[in-house]
Amino acid sequence: MSATKAAKGTRDDMFALDATALTERLERNPYGIVAGAFGIGFVLGGGLFTRVTARLVNVALRVGVAAALPYLQDELLAVASRAMTGDEEAKASTKKEKSS
Repeated sequence: MSATKAAKGTRDDMFALDATALTERLERNPYGIVAGAFGIGFVLGGGLFTRVTARLVNVALRVGVAAALPYLQDELLAVASRAMTGDEEAKASTKKEKSS
C-alpha cells in the first residue's frame, strides 16, 4: 500500500511541476501558448487535411523560398565559381566579399 501512495505522491508532484512550468511559460510568452492551443484545436477539429490547410502550406512555402532565395543564390554562385576557377581563387574572393 505504501508503494502505491509513494507512486501517487510522485505523480502529483510531477503534475505540480508541469503546472508551474506552464504558468511560467504563459507569463513569458502568452501569444505562443495561444498559437499552440489554436494549432492543437485545429488538428483535433479535423482541419489538417482540408483545402484551407493546403493553401496555407502553399503560401508558407512560397514565402519561405522567396526569403531564402538570395542566400541560396549566393551559395550556388560561390560553388559554381569555385568549380570553374579553382578552390583557392574562389575562397579568396568569397572572403573579400564577406569582409566588405
